[in-house]
Amino acid sequence: ITRGIVTQDNLAFLINGNQLAVLNISEPSLPLLLSSYGGMVGSLDIAVENNLVFLACSSRELVIINVTDPYQPALVGRCSFTHSLFFGNIAINGSYAFITSSTALLIFDISDPSSPILIGEFNDGSNEAKDIHVRGEKIFLADDEVGFKILGIDSDTDGLADCLERDCFYTNINEPDSDGDGLLDGDEVYYYWRNNPLLQDTDNNFYSDFEEVQARTDPNDPFD
Repeated sequence: ITRGIVTQDNLAFLINGNQLAVLNISEPSLPLLLSSYGGMVGSLDIAVENNLVFLACSSRELVIINVTDPYQPALVGRCSFTHSLFFGNIAINGSYAFITSSTALLIFDISDPSSPILIGEFNDGSNEAKDIHVRGEKIFLADDEVGFKILGIDSDTDGLADCLERDCFYTNINEPDSDGDGLLDGDEVYYYWRNNPLLQDTDNNFYSDFEEVQARTDPNDPFD
């Protein structure tokens, strides 16, 4: 069963069953099969970036293949995970790969293609993503349950997307606690009465936001 196809320059990469097919499409009326590679099981989706082909496989693997020589595709690296894949859509953005699983959005560090690493996952209780697209710092999901979902890349894993840190709250995208008060930037914005993530003492009452959270007082009210 043909599952997906991507192109790069004059080449097309097709996943068909358990095989990757490499075709020369320089003459569209006469595509030519150059080679095939069969070292994976159940490829569900495919992406290509800088002569590397990325495969999301039903065998619960991310497989990376070097196609610099289209006549001899070569395995570069693979990463196993425990999440089962139903649609298993994949997208690449710089040093990261994103795969939709049946339980979460999986995030991989692919800066070293020979040793990809699962570094995180996103699960908000609604995981019916049927397709994924990544542009810049934003992740777009086509979701069966909610229809459409936009996520943001979070470099410092503080619960606040990079685009919001930079454009809205002016916090440090590489520092999870920008004001050093012991509370994550995302927690200050979303959970603790919308504290100012740039001030250790939002209400200026000489008690830090962290101390007020611990005491269950309001960090925005100097008189509580």
